[in-house]
Amino acid sequence: MALGYMQLVSACASDGATLTNSLVQTSLLPTGSRRIITGGDLDFVGKTLHLKASGRISTLAAAPGTFTFFFMLGATGATVVYQSQALALNVNAKANVTWRLELEMQLRSIGTGAALLTTGHFMSEAVIGSPAPGAGGSGVLLLPATAPAPGPGFDSSIDNKTDLQGQWSVANAANSITLHNYQLGILN
Repeated sequence: MALGYMQLVSACASDGATLTNSLVQTSLLPTGSRRIITGGDLDFVGKTLHLKASGRISTLAAAPGTFTFFFMLGATGATVVYQSQALALNVNAKANVTWRLELEMQLRSIGTGAALLTTGHFMSEAVIGSPAPGAGGSGVLLLPATAPAPGPGFDSSIDNKTDLQGQWSVANAANSITLHNYQLGILN
């Protein structure tokens, strides 16, 4: 592919399963959206994966806990290559408000010790400190909250199954998240 173009790796045409009342790290994607990046597609330092995801989220009042996103690669999609910080959530209950996640993951090394440097943001009214809907919009958390650094290693020379997963810190029926839209591309 010519340089400067986005190659779409995966997108979803249906909602992911709702993750609620659980402490288990779980896929947010519909099964068919867990696609393969073929060996050789991640072939030079500087190549960037671009992820956009959005959906709806509900949170428990007073003590909703946190939510963490994970981006997975590997032969079976089981290797964590990016983990967000535990995202602090609004202490005012939220019911089915929009969330949006955007990540840019740049290859900093390739081969069997490949690593991605990831930056991005999570935006939602469900973020702690967000104003009321009519009083100023949604809160934004930068990812990571600390200085960016390359994440855990993976093998970029093999076929890598992709997955976007999430995990609640508090299991409660009021804490739920559903993915509606997802796109993963490679900027060549």
